[in-house]
Amino acid sequence: MAIKLDMAKAYDRVEWHFLQAMMQKMGFCPQWINWITSCMKSVTYSFNCNGEIKGFVTPGRGIRQGDPLSPYLFLIRSEGFSSLLRKAEGRNEIKGLRISRQGPIITHLFFADDSLIFCKASIHQANEIMKLLKTYEEASGQLINLDKSAIFFSKNMNLEQRKEICSALGGMVEMTQEKYLGLPMVITRTKDQVFGFIRDNIRRKLQDWKNKLLSTASKEVMLKVVSMAMPTYAMFCFNCQGSCAKTLLHLWLTTGARSLVEKGVIKRIGNGKSTNIWEYKWIPGSSSGKPSTPRPLNSSLKIVHELIIQKRWDRNTIFRVFNQSDGERILSIPISSIGREDSYFWQHNAGGCYSVSSGYKLLMEENNSTEKAKLGKAGPSIMEESQQLKQIWNTLWKLNIKHKIKLFIWKCIKGALPVREAIFRRTGMGDSICRACGESQEIVEHLLLNCPNTLDIWKVTPIQWDGARDQQGDFKRWWSKISEAKTRLEGAQHIGLTANILQVWKERNKKDFENQNRCPPVKTMNKAQKEWMKQEKQGKTKDSMSTGEIAVNQTVHQQEHEDEGIIILEVNTTSQQRQPSFGVGAIARTYQHTRIVEWALKERTLGTKILDDAVAVKLVLSKAMEQHWDRIKILFHNKELLRQLRHQSSSESRLATLVDDITELQKMFCMCSFELVSEENMTNCKRLSFYALGILVNEEWYFPQCT
Repeated sequence: MAIKLDMAKAYDRVEWHFLQAMMQKMGFCPQWINWITSCMKSVTYSFNCNGEIKGFVTPGRGIRQGDPLSPYLFLIRSEGFSSLLRKAEGRNEIKGLRISRQGPIITHLFFADDSLIFCKASIHQANEIMKLLKTYEEASGQLINLDKSAIFFSKNMNLEQRKEICSALGGMVEMTQEKYLGLPMVITRTKDQVFGFIRDNIRRKLQDWKNKLLSTASKEVMLKVVSMAMPTYAMFCFNCQGSCAKTLLHLWLTTGARSLVEKGVIKRIGNGKSTNIWEYKWIPGSSSGKPSTPRPLNSSLKIVHELIIQKRWDRNTIFRVFNQSDGERILSIPISSIGREDSYFWQHNAGGCYSVSSGYKLLMEENNSTEKAKLGKAGPSIMEESQQLKQIWNTLWKLNIKHKIKLFIWKCIKGALPVREAIFRRTGMGDSICRACGESQEIVEHLLLNCPNTLDIWKVTPIQWDGARDQQGDFKRWWSKISEAKTRLEGAQHIGLTANILQVWKERNKKDFENQNRCPPVKTMNKAQKEWMKQEKQGKTKDSMSTGEIAVNQTVHQQEHEDEGIIILEVNTTSQQRQPSFGVGAIARTYQHTRIVEWALKERTLGTKILDDAVAVKLVLSKAMEQHWDRIKILFHNKELLRQLRHQSSSESRLATLVDDITELQKMFCMCSFELVSEENMTNCKRLSFYALGILVNEEWYFPQCT
């Protein structure tokens, strides 16, 4: 059986003399004991009565809750009880719990004032436990709260035996839903009820926050840091209960997310053994992802693997079964050279993995397309207004300014800013007149652009522009003019005007809610400019750091392993319009520019420059393996391909397949690195790739090395 003990006022009932005796027994020096005792005896308490501090109480025992020293002192006190249990075990008065046949015997687990005792479920051992508790209480001053303590029995104990043992232990009750270190001690089949406290705690937290005035940022922190962290500890120790998983699945299905995922998922071909030709979406570029060719009645083709011969597409079979359009698309799909299994690939996110963000963007694109079709029927003016609003949002969210300024501008445009006119219109409370001037209604345009107090701030702003002055009656049009000015060279600084409007709002709130006097216009403007310059400085520092890091990385890669043992491989591709193939030129040389071998290769183009370059790098790696080279460096001039090889974040399934193959082939070498070079430094390789466009079969030239 297991006994969970509840200590009544555990910290408050610690006797100082017992703690001193324990420290002496454990071998602490007298000076140290005196220091600790002085810390405990220096405590005094006073009471707050109706806002007045009264009383002066000096305690005679106990240690303070929250003091960083208190948990360690409590552990020293608990060592006395632990010693009693170990001695009783040594005298065979109690028998602990053994987890396995060869495992150690456990009699107790202590964590501060949370105590668990394990022993054999018998009247004799229950009496021995009570004797030990009595001895410990008399010596230490602790008091066991028997009403809150509980017992857990194994399944082979009948009800009568359980009652007798509970009676022998002072009337303790059997454990039902007790917790130890914040986790349930008894896990039953109904895990939803056992872990229901997590759901209840989160709901209670959310209800408490509703009664507090929290800023937008505070609410975000509460949700992400507090609420989302609450179930982490319990779920880390236990598997999620089945009903919880079913609830999540039900939410997933009812929201229609499954159909959303099906729209954006495609089968990425590896070896083609698990992809049905006619039922799965596996052809990139096709509107449905499936073949547009009707299934022939006399065809026995079923899986994609049947269209592949020796890791290459069977062109004859493909053009015999499929139409020209499907055939061209199928031949543009690279086949894995490493025999990788087919897999699902999400086409709308880097790396091919589904995310809520990418799913949301896909839904928004579909909604925008639907709205665009409706607006086209409604009329050109409404269509133009919708396009203008979309352009405003795109410009706003891409600006390199603080997120709080973006959110503030969004509220102004959407009419969500709590100005007096909006509050009065929605609730009927207060009045709608501006308190600063007392002349007009406090709407967004008046408060931020037209109020006399605000105009004084605009007059002293160092950046002046008359281009948006005629639009001050409509904030959305004013902001549209400001964002348009940003795209012009002479108006690039005008976006800094957005810092002023946030500062105007802050000054208004200080006056209304904190009863502070408004700052002079020059001081308000200086605050806005200072915040804006700080943001610009951070942006420039970040850009300069990124540039520096790239330069350092290039320098490191240029100097890495540059010795005579490395084979340098230059790769270049050339393609021409309306030609189904592209040429690959590759030169293998030593670090001293001594040529070893040259290749002129011809391959079917996959449609884009980066795909063709990836195919070329893959071919050259295969050629290097045939030569049994173990240390190579590959040079090419496709910056995007180099980024994909380093981060593997492609949202194109064909490129992802090629990058995976290149990465696996890279592992076959002792050292294999990729480096970016300019096209001007690869003239010979480029000339070779042009030559490869006119060949019928691949060609290669070897250059014997002089010894």
